Amino acid sequence: MSTGADISFARKYRPKTLKEYMGSSVRDILSNRFSDSSNFPQTILLYGTRGTGKTSASRLIAKEYLCLNRENGHACGHCEMCEEIDTKLINSEAGVSVMGVQEIDIASENGKASIDSLLEEALIEPMYPLNYKVLILDEFHMATKSAQNRLLKIFEEPPRHLVFILCTTNPESILDTILSRCQLKIEVKKASINELADRLLYVCQQENIKTSLEALKIIAKKSDRVPREALMLLESVAKNYGNEVTIANIQKHTGDVDSKIYTEFYRSANSSLEDILVFNRFLKDNDITPKKFLDGLTRFTLDCMYIKYGIGLEDYSPEYVKGARQIFKEYNSNELDMLLQIIEHALKVLDSSDTKAEMILTTTAMRVSKLKLLSGDLSGEKIKAEKENKTSMNNYRDILKAEEQATRKVTTQEVTDTLLLGAFGGVTETLTIEPDIETDTSEMEDNIETLTDDELMDMFNI
Repeated sequence: MSTGADISFARKYRPKTLKEYMGSSVRDILSNRFSDSSNFPQTILLYGTRGTGKTSASRLIAKEYLCLNRENGHACGHCEMCEEIDTKLINSEAGVSVMGVQEIDIASENGKASIDSLLEEALIEPMYPLNYKVLILDEFHMATKSAQNRLLKIFEEPPRHLVFILCTTNPESILDTILSRCQLKIEVKKASINELADRLLYVCQQENIKTSLEALKIIAKKSDRVPREALMLLESVAKNYGNEVTIANIQKHTGDVDSKIYTEFYRSANSSLEDILVFNRFLKDNDITPKKFLDGLTRFTLDCMYIKYGIGLEDYSPEYVKGARQIFKEYNSNELDMLLQIIEHALKVLDSSDTKAEMILTTTAMRVSKLKLLSGDLSGEKIKAEKENKTSMNNYRDILKAEEQATRKVTTQEVTDTLLLGAFGGVTETLTIEPDIETDTSEMEDNIETLTDDELMDMFNI
């Protein structure tokens, strides 16, 4: 058995009581439900995403059943069974058995094959002084349908001493008949940034680690709020940097880019091409690859958007909030939409070529500088264009109508030629030629011609 000095933080600081468990909603449910032994359920389902604390919760539940000297309605923490569970189950690696508790990883081959033998042994009543046997079936969704069906009968009428705790990330893969027979179902969610940072601060106090709450919040966010990973990162940084967990040391350890550099990116992008090129040179001189920079730029931009709209401000330091608001105060929703599209496009086209990556970073900055132009609302221009088109069409219709009316006018042609006067004697009235009203303009132009003297003489047989 490992001593306290060489146990990893992730094992050493696993919660040993319900009060230490992170996740207020789960903690409240467990505290209330297990305060009275007459309300103890025999079939329990804990479900949630990876790293939310399902296994830790199941072990704490096991203590509630097996404690030999309950105090104030809960496990005492210092009786023989509580100490056994703390030492051999909570502080140990997975898969270690304790009297009264059997923990099986169904995802492993041994786990799948041992269900039948497990059930056979579980049906035997526990030895004194225990009143219960607790079976923790981790990754239960990996159990075959036939194995789940074999459990179904026992789930319907479990022996008084037998308790099942099913842990899963995928409850949809469990038979509905199993789910419907679970007497207690709890969705286990991740701890908040603040809750996890407070727990890390407690660990730092126990381990004499110099740190700050802002640095611990960065660890909580970097670990995606998974306690085990947060504790592992905390331990690595502390041991690598002389028990000093500062923001700078965390960034050195993880290879993250300082947020001030992203602030400088936006400043240079909105300044000039020269400043953009100077910024690119800075990244090269500091061995910050475009890929690493753009990955971090995505997170930084999203954080700034949350801050702009006042969401989750408690997760950021006052200095960070001030800087983010200064950068994004001028951007509206359309511009932020375009900004995300610009960054998304840069990530898609980025490849391993350093030259191309540098060019993409440059064009990305130049596009950021044109956000207002690129995201401009064209709806007004569209309305204006439609109005102009309508006016033009009305004018064109008026022209066509005028032309049509012109073709319908009676066209008169006064004939004063002396040959016509001679042909009709003393008739001096004006001769008019009236075209057919229905004849279009082109036909009129073909039919109405200027007649020569010879044509007139032929027409009247002169």
